[in-house]
Amino acid sequence: MSCLLVACAIVAGCGGGGGSRVADADRDSVADAQDCAPNDPTASRLLAFQSEDKDSDGHFVNATGEVCAGSALPPKYASTPVAGSADCDDANATRWQLLAYVARDADIDGHNIASAGQVCSGTNLPSGYFAVAAVPPEDCNDADSSMWRLMTVWTDADGDAVGAGRGTVSCVGNAAAAGFSLLGYDPLDDPANPSSPGTSTVELAAWQLTPRL
Repeated sequence: MSCLLVACAIVAGCGGGGGSRVADADRDSVADAQDCAPNDPTASRLLAFQSEDKDSDGHFVNATGEVCAGSALPPKYASTPVAGSADCDDANATRWQLLAYVARDADIDGHNIASAGQVCSGTNLPSGYFAVAAVPPEDCNDADSSMWRLMTVWTDADGDAVGAGRGTVSCVGNAAAAGFSLLGYDPLDDPANPSSPGTSTVELAAWQLTPRL
């Protein structure tokens, strides 16, 4: 009986009644209860920052907060404000600084207009912005890439690509809109006459078939 009591005492002393073990899932020597990232051994405590670089382009913006980290802040955070490095678009690593422009080509048709301002950029201005003033002729419709120049157009009632009557100035591209022509010398612009298209085109001289610029 005495041997049995001794054995029971040994078992009790080894396992059952000792102090409770502190939980540390990532084994970084910081208890899970105090660990801001209990499953990440590289981060365990909250550190304050005053500048942030979300897109990791090396340009910061002033922003305060706390981030779960290790012994030091991650590279995209700084503990103090970073002077002279304000990022105008911290969600895009290709743009970080404001550059001035004096001309724009909003519809990217190769024809720009005078328009001054600043735009968030990288090393150079983005496509569609220019640091040099537009050279005439400017774009008469910078919202439509199919139109960029002012031309005189004539009504083309018979659809033979040669108009007639009094010309009007209109914004066009390579060609006039449907029902109009860049040529205005049709002597017989009559859609009711079946011979009108052939007659008018044949009677035109070669120089008259050249669009006016």
